[in-house]
Amino acid sequence: MFPRALAAVAILTAAPASAQRAAPAAPPPAKLSACSITYASEGDLRDVLRERGFGFRGYDALCERLRRDGLMVDFTHSSGVLTERAYGWVIARLMRRATRVQGTLAQSNTSMSRTASTPEAKGLLFDAANAALESVAADLDAHAASVAAEEARLRAAMAAGPARGN
Repeated sequence: MFPRALAAVAILTAAPASAQRAAPAAPPPAKLSACSITYASEGDLRDVLRERGFGFRGYDALCERLRRDGLMVDFTHSSGVLTERAYGWVIARLMRRATRVQGTLAQSNTSMSRTASTPEAKGLLFDAANAALESVAADLDAHAASVAAEEARLRAAMAAGPARGN
């Protein structure tokens, strides 16, 4: 039998990678540094996002929408090293901050490399997270609507009362 490991989910925020550079050539635009994406993650993805931030097209639109609508990003992920390969995959979905209700839409991305190393796997995880969030940002209205629809479905189920069994 294997010992059980409990993983705590961290609720974190990260600015875009461009806003986290130690000494940028020019100050980042106020819009970039003023908005941070709130997300739920653990382990390697949490660590790599703390270190590198985000870097994807649509960052500003996604960040502003999350802030305005009280949403955050929930990640499911894995990375590792296999025989002669490294991989990183991410599933990203939106979730209401106050209720933790997740939307039904999700975006996923998998990245692989022939360089079999842990640093490579972490880089692939970073790439996969940014690609998944870029896809969420590209279809932001649908992702936000899926959270609202799931909340409505849950409210209706709660109002109907307990299901009656045989």
